[in-house]
Amino acid sequence: MPSRTYLYQSADGDVYRNLAIEEHLLETIPEGDACFLTYVNSGSVVIGKHQNPWREVRLDALRSGGLALARRISGGGAVYHDEGNVNFAFIAPKARFDRLANLRAVAGALAALGADCEINERYDLTVGGRKISGSAFCFRRERVLHHGTLLVSARLDRLSGVLGGTLGAISTPAIASRPSPVANLASLYPGLTVEAVRAGLVASLGATWTPLPESAIEGVSELLRRNARDEWLYDATPRFTIAFPVGSPAGGGTVDLSVEHGKIVSAGGPGLDRLVGSRFSSAEMERRLEEGAPPEGSAAALLLAALRSLDF
Repeated sequence: MPSRTYLYQSADGDVYRNLAIEEHLLETIPEGDACFLTYVNSGSVVIGKHQNPWREVRLDALRSGGLALARRISGGGAVYHDEGNVNFAFIAPKARFDRLANLRAVAGALAALGADCEINERYDLTVGGRKISGSAFCFRRERVLHHGTLLVSARLDRLSGVLGGTLGAISTPAIASRPSPVANLASLYPGLTVEAVRAGLVASLGATWTPLPESAIEGVSELLRRNARDEWLYDATPRFTIAFPVGSPAGGGTVDLSVEHGKIVSAGGPGLDRLVGSRFSSAEMERRLEEGAPPEGSAAALLLAALRSLDF
């Protein structure tokens, strides 16, 4: 049996900080102990550790909507978060980890609120075939992090507007998201609120647990800084190639680019060698191509024209 079980309810909506707290506790809680966390993030899209943000997220829509991009330490697909989405996390010794038992506990907490759901083969919680919760996992030494989401009253219109890439064909070993039909609990069970769901989780799962002292999360500063850096958000992406569309839909073609650690390592086409070493972003690529004044009709000129209408 764990020597102690802790409960932590974050009052902070910063996605980078909440992900840092999870990772910090995964690394530092005493051996044999366990912890249950709940938190609510401000508007953001969180991708899995091995995902490609340019394939999973419409970065222009993300920025124009004032949303944050975050990368977590667990696998799985891209997830939209906002103030209508409750996050939960279990941290436990590997020897006692049971993902199905965790999800049954969450489902039981919802049932106590009058919201019945099922667990499918992908370890999602569903109601009538529509997903209301997904989970992801991180195994690190002798501990496991199991964290998940609960759609309560999230902006589902925003979800569909920011998930899914807008660039050309990307070839990559990165994990691809597997979209599912989703629904809010509040639309299925009117009257259910974020506050009620958080309180219900705590009442059902943490009633006998020890409140986690604030001193236990004092060491999250470096993880917090890392979580917000481009080196983590973009450069940690597995190497990929992209057939970048240029020209008109009727008579256009593609420019082949290879990207590693967030930077272009090869570019096919005359005049494109100047892109090697550039960060894979529309602004930096545009700046480098403009310096060379590419001839009209060249691959470089066509790519420059395409970049001027994009933000990634």
